[in-house]
Amino acid sequence: MRNEKMNIVAIGVLMAIQLVITFEMSMVMPMAPLIASIYQVEQSNVTLLNLGYALSGLFVPFLGIMADKMGNKRILIFSSFLFVIGSAFVFVWSNPWGFILGRTILGIGFFALISISPSYLSILVKPQKYGFVSGLHKIAFAMAILISPLVATTLAINFGFQTLYLGVMIAMSICTGLAFLMPDVRSQHESIHHNSLISIFKNSKAVMMMAVVALFSIPSIFYFNYLSIHLNQLGQTPQSIASLYSMIALGSLGAGIGIMLFSDKFGKRRMGLWGAVFSAVFMALTLFNYEPTIFLVGFMFGLAFDLIWGLLFPLATGILKGQTAGFLTILSFVMSMTNVAANGLAPTVFRFGGFMLNVLVCTIGLVIGTFLLYRIFKNKNTFSA
Repeated sequence: MRNEKMNIVAIGVLMAIQLVITFEMSMVMPMAPLIASIYQVEQSNVTLLNLGYALSGLFVPFLGIMADKMGNKRILIFSSFLFVIGSAFVFVWSNPWGFILGRTILGIGFFALISISPSYLSILVKPQKYGFVSGLHKIAFAMAILISPLVATTLAINFGFQTLYLGVMIAMSICTGLAFLMPDVRSQHESIHHNSLISIFKNSKAVMMMAVVALFSIPSIFYFNYLSIHLNQLGQTPQSIASLYSMIALGSLGAGIGIMLFSDKFGKRRMGLWGAVFSAVFMALTLFNYEPTIFLVGFMFGLAFDLIWGLLFPLATGILKGQTAGFLTILSFVMSMTNVAANGLAPTVFRFGGFMLNVLVCTIGLVIGTFLLYRIFKNKNTFSA
């Protein structure tokens, strides 16, 4: 009974951590015009301020190796503490370099937490309940995306941008303290593969999953970061921009509920594949989308896109037993490096072809990623999840 209570505590703490790190990540996207004004950079170049955040993924595989060797709990606590430090930097230093450095540290914490948490939960939770727990965490993710645009924009306008990071710092400090209460769990496969990460790249399914993660990461920069800039250029107010982001977040919330209720019953592979298919479809519809249907398409894209993202890492836990944390942090590394490349390329693409060209790039990436995902999923024995 005590173990069950401690498991519930661990799930709750990781949900709270998911809420905080997603709130920080998603509040930056709709405030791109405001951030550009604060730090006096061109709107088309504002994503360059986030290069450090994206580059931070370089360090994450090392944390994954340490998690496999020392235990997931210790590295989760360490990563949470890094998030506190990064928030403090942005709060204290009100200049571009403080923002860049602070968000670099935040990025290390973010990418480590989102990749090691599924590894920890895959050991903590019984396989038949893993989809339900994954859905709970996706709901926490969706709630953060839902509330962050309006809440963060309102607080930034009334109390200042740096004040947001004081709140993030306090919230994550509480979560870090609570993380010490989580049980220290170990995988029965943990001692099998600790010699090298090279074996991961010899697994064809693992390599294809890396490609899928890279392709599905493109919209994070090309779409979400530039949607607010595009709408601002059309004369939309910060509040109306935040409302569209909140509508997309409602779709994400629906994805979390769907994963929680149906993934264990209908299968995570099947739901993930359909999420990938409809992500490509609704992203393509953005090319022909005008008011007022933009809110409906935004909702449906959020639902489909976060359906696949909510299942991608849980499914990946079944590919390489004994190196789960290491493999998931490599996926986070791939995600990070894709963000680096996207942050570098997106300003040029946006200046050359506008938001529509950004959307076209996203659509092509999603189509190719969906095809690769089908290649992985067509063998039912690929995953144990």
